Amino acid sequence: MDGGEGVSQKHRELLLIVLVCTAAAEFVVRGPLRLARHSDFNDFISPYVQSRDWLQGMNPYDPQTLLRFWPVRNPETDFVAKEAADGTLVVRHGLPSPYPPPTFVILAPFALLPWPVALLTWSGLTVAAFALAVFCLASLGGLHRGSASRLCFVALALAFAPVHSGLATGNPSILTLALGIVAIWLVQDGREAWGGILTGVALCLKPPVGLGFLLFLVVSRRWRAALAAVVCNTTVAVVAVVRMAWVHVEWFASYLELSRKMFSTQGVNDPTAANAIRFSMVNLQVLLSSLGGERWIANAAALLITAVLGILWLHFAVRRHRATSLLSLALLLTLLLLPTYHRSYEAAALLVSSGWILAAWHGQHRALARVAFSLTLLFLLPGPVLLQNFVDTGLISRSMSQSWWWNTIAMPHQIWALCLLSLVMLYAMASTEEQLAGDSQERGIPSVQRRLDASCVSS
Repeated sequence: MDGGEGVSQKHRELLLIVLVCTAAAEFVVRGPLRLARHSDFNDFISPYVQSRDWLQGMNPYDPQTLLRFWPVRNPETDFVAKEAADGTLVVRHGLPSPYPPPTFVILAPFALLPWPVALLTWSGLTVAAFALAVFCLASLGGLHRGSASRLCFVALALAFAPVHSGLATGNPSILTLALGIVAIWLVQDGREAWGGILTGVALCLKPPVGLGFLLFLVVSRRWRAALAAVVCNTTVAVVAVVRMAWVHVEWFASYLELSRKMFSTQGVNDPTAANAIRFSMVNLQVLLSSLGGERWIANAAALLITAVLGILWLHFAVRRHRATSLLSLALLLTLLLLPTYHRSYEAAALLVSSGWILAAWHGQHRALARVAFSLTLLFLLPGPVLLQNFVDTGLISRSMSQSWWWNTIAMPHQIWALCLLSLVMLYAMASTEEQLAGDSQERGIPSVQRRLDASCVSS
């Protein structure tokens, strides 16, 4: 009997190892290799050029100055010069990118490198940071090294489509998310100053993603880490603004105009049907606009729904002393995807939810963890992109693609999944006897030292 169980255990381990290797291969092919094939145009090229503009004392939000240091000149990128001339570059492609001035300070070292070297360095740094973040999440969730839960989590992280998309486009969101996760790990390990500084860097790099980690530190009453994050972010912002003021760059009006055009009707960030690529976004306005109603109603409803859920999250996090749990962080990052503009690759934040799911798989909330897992599986494929490809290739008729259910259920299915996942995790937080981050003691995220001690005892 024991021999049979041993063979079965070996088979399970072998299957999990094969699963991890398969996911790793998919990760490389759909992530870094795709970025290498699209080195002429991606999400990193604009902030790279804008950082060069900032270093040279020019307006980083002016489409004309964007062309001055544009590193690639070929027929595929001719549209940049053409649309910059006719004033449609911002509306159609969101260029220059609306990153705030602190971002350019953080990216300045990359801007000093030639474009091919900068892109390769950026890609390597992002992959390395992501790998470290996966390790940190597994540690925060109490997933022991070599355990089936840990192998499943690694496979899930490597197979996550939003991560692939973020890496393939070179978008800063993946690096920002990874820095935030590592920062929380450092804080829980007692290195609050370093964790706070890393949070500040993440906030500078991409504020909509980094903000969640700063809020988590504040609600968790990690005052030293939160203060370090604010000081870091403020210092970098002062450097960025003073540099432009010193050379008399009038950037603020350009920044506001850039943001206005991107969110205008038919703009690249317009959540309504006027924008053909609106389903590449996961914020709630896209779904609410598809359900009908004016744009301002969709915006107001998205903010109201998120505010209600956020107040409930804050109540359960603070009043029931669960602010430091992995579940609390996972729910906060998920909620922040709903009220404002977010592209599909920013749903990579659900990696934190996946950590909680596998940590709670055999605990008190195993039923909720399984429901959450099924919702998370919808992000293993780039669903909206695949569905649109089916329409473009004729596998799905144009008439079907214009039906109400296609635009309110099928195409925004990932937004529905985010809403349902938020409710599932909120219900888990509301439970009276919650198992936090896979730990039967309600003490928040276990410290790294306590987990190492537990490992040594069990071995």
